[in-house]
Amino acid sequence: MSERNWHIYIVHAKQEEKLAEKLEKDIREAGYEEIAHRGTVMVGEGYIAEASKALSTGGPVILCGTCKAMGSNWVELIVNAARDRTFDEPRIFCLQMEEDANVNRLNFGECIALYWQNPAKAIEDLIAALKKHYPLNTNIGKIHFMSYLFALALICCKISRHCFQLSLH
Repeated sequence: MSERNWHIYIVHAKQEEKLAEKLEKDIREAGYEEIAHRGTVMVGEGYIAEASKALSTGGPVILCGTCKAMGSNWVELIVNAARDRTFDEPRIFCLQMEEDANVNRLNFGECIALYWQNPAKAIEDLIAALKKHYPLNTNIGKIHFMSYLFALALICCKISRHCFQLSLH
């Protein structure tokens, strides 16, 4: 199993590539290399395919929460797809870029970085969270295998508990 960086996808609204590029620059400076967003997709490639790379590796999704993004079906599609992953707990990191952006509309339940109040602190918190949940040069294959084993153990526990409850009746 090879060691490599996580594939990170930054979700943003159309014509907000500058925000994504700023985040991409800060994330790269922290040591992450595989970062994609609408502005990095080349001719002949698809946005969904790029987002799927991050989702299929269990990588993080970072949301540029602007008013425009929160009204976008594209953003909702990617965030919901990240939540639908089977074995990995989805990690969606939301940065509220504008004060009036209704980021709670997507019901995160996670801490939201308030970029509009303090961009430097929001980036610092994002990088710290990435390093905690997505350490650099982690053995991705081993993590996926361990996630699979954990999910399998949970299923076995549920089956055992169900069988035990049936035996009581």
